[in-house]
Amino acid sequence: MKRNKLVQYLIITLLTMILFSCELSDFGDMNVDKKSPSTPITSYMLTNSLRSVPRAIIFESGTGYKSGYFVQYFSQVEYSELYNFWSQGFPFYQSVLINLESIIDQNTNEETRDVVSAFGDNENQIAVARILRAYFYLSMTDRWGAIPYFNALKGQENLRPEFDLQEDIYNDLFKELTEAVNQMNIGSINALKGDFLFMGDMVRWQKFANTTRLIMAMRIADINPTKGKEEFLAAMSSPGGIVDSRLAAIQYPFMEDEEEANNNYFYNAYNGSTPAIAPCKGIIDYMKSVNDPRLSVYAEPDALTGQFIGKPLETPQTDKNSISLLGTRFRQKETPLAIYSYSQVLFTKCEAVVRGWLSGGDAEAEKLYNEAVTTSLNENGIYSSTDILNYLAESEVTFDALTPYKNIGYQKWLALFPRGNEAWIEWRRLDYPELTPVPGALTDDQQIPLRYTYSTDIINLMPEEWAAINKIQPDKSYTRVWWDVK
Repeated sequence: MKRNKLVQYLIITLLTMILFSCELSDFGDMNVDKKSPSTPITSYMLTNSLRSVPRAIIFESGTGYKSGYFVQYFSQVEYSELYNFWSQGFPFYQSVLINLESIIDQNTNEETRDVVSAFGDNENQIAVARILRAYFYLSMTDRWGAIPYFNALKGQENLRPEFDLQEDIYNDLFKELTEAVNQMNIGSINALKGDFLFMGDMVRWQKFANTTRLIMAMRIADINPTKGKEEFLAAMSSPGGIVDSRLAAIQYPFMEDEEEANNNYFYNAYNGSTPAIAPCKGIIDYMKSVNDPRLSVYAEPDALTGQFIGKPLETPQTDKNSISLLGTRFRQKETPLAIYSYSQVLFTKCEAVVRGWLSGGDAEAEKLYNEAVTTSLNENGIYSSTDILNYLAESEVTFDALTPYKNIGYQKWLALFPRGNEAWIEWRRLDYPELTPVPGALTDDQQIPLRYTYSTDIINLMPEEWAAINKIQPDKSYTRVWWDVK
């Protein structure tokens, strides 16, 4: 059995904690709690924060693959009513963001920066923490819109921070990502510890930050095209560049280990007597209609008829033998999860050409579109030139300069599978694919949610702050976030 790299990091962290908790010649200090070192172990904090990245992409505690239900990637097998649970508490403040804030503080404070430099170059630790902090805040603001940001994480200084507007948050996130890339000490020989995502490769961290900035820039294209273009072009030319090949794609490395502490979430969903989720009827039916060769990768034929049969969102418990199950490729213990795939970046660049941010006109847009579709097929193990050309020749797939956003919207939806959060953002932004809401959905307008509403706990704990933001951004599932222009 492979040794889990994550476990190795934790062991190294524990040994380091022991070394920094006492002197080798000191056998006294009986009043010192050796389990609570006075100096935080920043490498452990980084590892712990990184482990929450999949929660920003596909899975949320308590409500499962919620955004994946919204875009009709998945359906619950037994508990279809979970589709209607779109209100929940904020996921990252209590542990992830506090850890990242502490990494920044410990590496900035003159009294601690020398000590914590044992876990990597100070500037690099700060830069990585800023990038991840921006990434997690981005995940939350794109779900709720306004969230506590500028005065959050202040502890006793501010227990009830106000909600900040998404536009202001976006502007600050652009700044944070830009500054983080520029402050990195690329030539440092003091390698970053606790980084199981890029193993301390700071150029890869630059690429992560720049690609995040690129994706963000396109999200604001309708509400602020001038700012969007400026940030888009700056991200492409920033040190480290963006994801520019399949080899450069950024993937979260799930791992097989005896403790099963970092297994693929989809493996866990299929690790019981009844699978928790199955491919939804919406995506299965569409893929069949366009003869998409990825269908046999995304799903398995049902056990009874040998046909691809997606599960409707609204139906109650279903015999698992009468529906298609998620393709085996996606549910192995170590199947990685794409954070940013190359096909996603190519679709984004294609849209930039359509918008006139990049040169080339219709011919270049079509070229990038075909390359994006082909890359997505390759990413899913499909390399046959015949299969690829036949698929690109499908009338619904062939690029049409008169309806570019429809083409991009549908194909990006398919390429982003199974990343529900990212697909939900693109569906709201591009208004494609055309999806039918669940009959009798419990949303405010019985349509697919356009944002998460704040949970009862948040409203009860922060009544004045909630009331203030509710006047500006009505707390309804049909309220559009700032960048979502109708």
